[in-house]
Amino acid sequence: MKAYRFRLEGVLRVREVREQLAAHALAGATRQLGQAESALDRSRRALDELEPPSGQVTLGEVEWVRDQAERMAEELAARAEAVDAASRLVGEARSSWQSARTQCAVLERLDARQRAVWQEDLARAEAKEIDDLAALRYARGGAAR
Repeated sequence: MKAYRFRLEGVLRVREVREQLAAHALAGATRQLGQAESALDRSRRALDELEPPSGQVTLGEVEWVRDQAERMAEELAARAEAVDAASRLVGEARSSWQSARTQCAVLERLDARQRAVWQEDLARAEAKEIDDLAALRYARGGAAR
């Protein structure tokens, strides 16, 4: 009997590579999301820590704090948009990975089924060969007596 060979082995290898690439893309997107969320948190903390001038202050000091608060608010909005974009990328990457994983799993199950059928056929062939040898031995042993 021939050794087992999955006919779609090449296709399975290609799908496994696609799945690995999709997993790496998902990991990268997740890492970017984490970085974007950290940057957003830092911007929030910085804006929260901005102290308004107290006591007797000049108009210039008030304008500087206001300008600083506006810049920080703009940065905060930009970082929030970056988090939203990174979240969308993670969703797309996860969807892509799940699709690649599903395609790969289908072929893996097919390979497992075909391997099981091949093993059953091999076991039947071995059992038949043993039966044939036993019958041949019995026939020779019975004729010699």
